[in-house]
Amino acid sequence: MKLQELAAIKPTKQIARVFESYFGSRMKFDQITGKQAQKMLTRVRGVLGETRRQPSFHQSERNPAYLKLLMVEQALTARIKEDMMPAAPAAPAAQTKLTPQAAWPFPTSTKP
Repeated sequence: MKLQELAAIKPTKQIARVFESYFGSRMKFDQITGKQAQKMLTRVRGVLGETRRQPSFHQSERNPAYLKLLMVEQALTARIKEDMMPAAPAAPAAQTKLTPQAAWPFPTSTKP
């Protein structure tokens, strides 16, 4: 894993890249709405629950379908969190004109 991958802006993009590199198929989590992600997450967790209840669960780490489900679960959870987070606030406008009071922030009787 590269340091650039750790500093990803959106976790869903990072998970999509890892998913594509491991399994060779591309999933676009950015195009999924919040409601769709909730429905898919419910279904994925249901299938994961069924898999975990099977007697052969102790071998599931070697099952590529199970690993895909785990990654999809993580991506959908991250997508829902991204959807819930507010957008980044806009940067404040830069002050273009300095007034004499704004030029020297310290309260003194004389200015340099």
